[in-house]
Amino acid sequence: MEFDQSKPSAEYAIPISTGCMGHCHYCYLQTTLGAKPYVRVYVNTDDIIQAAKQYIEERAPEITRFEAACTSDPVGLEHITNSLSDLITFMAGEEFGRLRFVTKFHHVDPFLKLQHNGHTRIRFSINSDYVIRQFEPSTSHFEERIEAAGKVAHAGYPLGFIIAPIIWYEAGRKDMPTCLNG
Repeated sequence: MEFDQSKPSAEYAIPISTGCMGHCHYCYLQTTLGAKPYVRVYVNTDDIIQAAKQYIEERAPEITRFEAACTSDPVGLEHITNSLSDLITFMAGEEFGRLRFVTKFHHVDPFLKLQHNGHTRIRFSINSDYVIRQFEPSTSHFEERIEAAGKVAHAGYPLGFIIAPIIWYEAGRKDMPTCLNG
C-alpha cells in the first residue's frame, strides 16, 4: 500500500493493474514486465482507496493527484474490474483528491453516468492511422478514440489528448487527422 511517485503528471501512481493488452510495439510497459508478461489486476480496491485517502489527508489542503495508467491501460480492463469506476466515484467526494488516466481504448461508457465532480481527468493517446495500425495493434482505432473523447467531454469530464509516441515516417504529416494537421 505504498504508492510510487508519478512525476510530473501526478503525485502518486495508484496501483489497480499492471501489464497491458494493447500490445504496442514501442511501449515501456513491455520492459517492466520481465518474466511476467501478463496482465494483472488488483482486487483489493477498498484497501487501495483507503491508502489513497490517507495520502490525500496527509497532503491536505494541497491537491493530491493520482495517475491510474502508469503500469497499464485500465480502461481496457474496466469491464472486468470496475476499478476505475470505483476510483472515479471515490475521488468525486474528495475535496483534495484528483484522478487522472490516459487510454488508447474507447470503452468509456461505464464512466458516463458516474458522479465525478470534475475530479477525474481522462486523456486519450492519439496518433495517425498508420501508427495505430502498425504499432498499436490491439487498441481502439483513431475514430473510436475521438468518439469516446466526445462522450466524456459531454459527460463533463476534464479532457486531454496526448500525441505519443511521435514516430517520424515519410508520409507522417499528411497521415495525421485533418483536425490535428493545421
